[in-house]
Amino acid sequence: MKRNSRLSGNRNNHNQLVFRLMLIFIAVVFAMFYMIGYTHFSEETPQFNSPLLTGLLIVVMIMFVVGTLALMAWSALRKSGSGQPFWKVTENLVPKGRIVLYTVGGVALLLIATYLFGSTDTMLINGQPYSQKGWLRLANMFIVSAIVMLVACVAAIVINWLRNRRNKTV
Repeated sequence: MKRNSRLSGNRNNHNQLVFRLMLIFIAVVFAMFYMIGYTHFSEETPQFNSPLLTGLLIVVMIMFVVGTLALMAWSALRKSGSGQPFWKVTENLVPKGRIVLYTVGGVALLLIATYLFGSTDTMLINGQPYSQKGWLRLANMFIVSAIVMLVACVAAIVINWLRNRRNKTV
């Protein structure tokens, strides 16, 4: 019996298949979000939209976050059986373990710092004052952390481009 060529083969084929299935699933959920009841008006204040599938969209996002965290934990546990601490793991003379440790630690410190120093000023949302300090800090944490990480990515790209440009002229 001949096996399906898309399901057999190397690991990269499986990764591509899972990636494409995830993209299709996300595209379908967002298409449903915008096509089904997107212009539904809020019962409390009719001048604001209250899309019908907002709950589905939030559940899908939570599902992907929890799935990502579970896969990260599974991968870390699977790799930890190599007999040496994960921060000493190298591959092709690249200190892979230390890079992971510094990256995860840096992002965790950034999230903690942006949460602790986040603003708790009352905001007007949909014409109503909103003053729940925990949620205001959490929203601020995600916004500021995303901006800081995007700026760091752009800085790394520019620095790498300048370094490569300098090395080519020498």
